[in-house]
Amino acid sequence: MRPIDYKHLSHSSNRLHHPHHRDQPIVVTRPHHHPVQQQQHHTFLIDRLKPTPSAPAYEQMPLLPPPILTNPALPDMPDIDQLYPGPKHTVGTAGAKKVQHQIKKSDIKKLQGRKWLNDVLVQFGLDPHPKGIPKNEKFEIIGKANYKAVAKWTKHVDIFKKKYIVIPINEDSHWYFLVILNPENLLSHDTESPPVVLVFDSLLIKHEETCQKAVDYLINEAKNKLNRTVPYSLIDQVHPINVRIPKQPNSYDCGLYVIHCFQKFFTDVDGMMRWINDFEKKKLTISPEIIWDAVTLSEKRNDFYNEIFQLIQAKEN
Repeated sequence: MRPIDYKHLSHSSNRLHHPHHRDQPIVVTRPHHHPVQQQQHHTFLIDRLKPTPSAPAYEQMPLLPPPILTNPALPDMPDIDQLYPGPKHTVGTAGAKKVQHQIKKSDIKKLQGRKWLNDVLVQFGLDPHPKGIPKNEKFEIIGKANYKAVAKWTKHVDIFKKKYIVIPINEDSHWYFLVILNPENLLSHDTESPPVVLVFDSLLIKHEETCQKAVDYLINEAKNKLNRTVPYSLIDQVHPINVRIPKQPNSYDCGLYVIHCFQKFFTDVDGMMRWINDFEKKKLTISPEIIWDAVTLSEKRNDFYNEIFQLIQAKEN
């Protein structure tokens, strides 16, 4: 899997280059209670999501002053080379209904310093999570950034029957992600209720051109898969919403913010959408740092490393 430069979503197949790693993979398996297909891609099609009962209701959250985000100190993590000095170390969990990830020691080292997460770690972080992401996800493969290649990815999938399309993006070495809500609304030509595109960027950058190209992809899908003509003028009717998430205090934690905000959003979609709508209408007093749990977010690098490390230890035992 390689990160996709979505500046060329509709017109180019250029990809960001990742150096080839010489070290052997560590196979890390996160337990699941439902079958999920192994993935090697960046775009997720999600069928149905239900709020998690344990998730706190948006209306019940305390109106606390926002915490001050500072550049988090790097935690004291075990040295993966000292723990596993050999060139190859394989970790896995036997049994069906598991998702396995090929993770190399060089991937894990990206969590041990002030480094960007690569696509391997982001993919692992965005898989269905046992702590909160509900069941009934549908994940499909994307290989390249141009429409011709993406059309092969959705060859046997009607994306207009999906409620959410999630698109993690690596653009100029920066991770962010889009969520397209109700893509089927594009087929109705209803300018009053077009699909909604949410932008989650921890540098608070707007991505109008990228959002337009994502909608352009939907229009091409409607034409080539359903023989439905959607006027390109509807692109102008789809206005992206730049979701106000906590701003990263450095240049390298963007991948962790993507993983955290993805998990937070999809554990309580209804509650988070109410907050987003209220924030857009300037109706609320709950800060983004509270609703997105910035305290936990500041510890995400350590928590994410520990999750992977515990899976390795579990296999060893």
